[in-house]
Amino acid sequence: MSNHDGDVMTTTRKYPVSIGFTYELLQKIDDKVESSGLKSRSQLVEKILRENLDDECIQCQKMEKLSVNNMLSLPVDLGLPMPKIDDYIAERLEVRSREKIVLDIINHDSKLENILERVEHLGVPREIGIMVIDRLCRSGLIFQHPKNQFYTT
Repeated sequence: MSNHDGDVMTTTRKYPVSIGFTYELLQKIDDKVESSGLKSRSQLVEKILRENLDDECIQCQKMEKLSVNNMLSLPVDLGLPMPKIDDYIAERLEVRSREKIVLDIINHDSKLENILERVEHLGVPREIGIMVIDRLCRSGLIFQHPKNQFYTT
């Protein structure tokens, strides 16, 4: 078998190993083999072992990063590479920061025009401010009075 380690190609002899699995686990393995395009159960098991025998498994690192940033409950594709997880976290933290800015402003001033002026003054474009206000309204964190005033719930 050929194996790529960086740019160096090595040939590795394979040794047969017998492992017992439950029927349910075998079904999951077979489904994963089929959906991943791998040729056999052995390839899948070898791939999983290689990914998880590192100092710390990649999946664990992703879960830890998300957990530290209180984002585990968010719908995240853990199949993303680590740099994409970092981008996702940075993007979500930016969204949270903008929401906090808007909520803080609303706690001091409930008029839409004043809120948008303060948001712009703090470096958030007006259109983004409107989108944040809309998202906060839809999520139920703030509500809009008919006279274009906003209040936190």
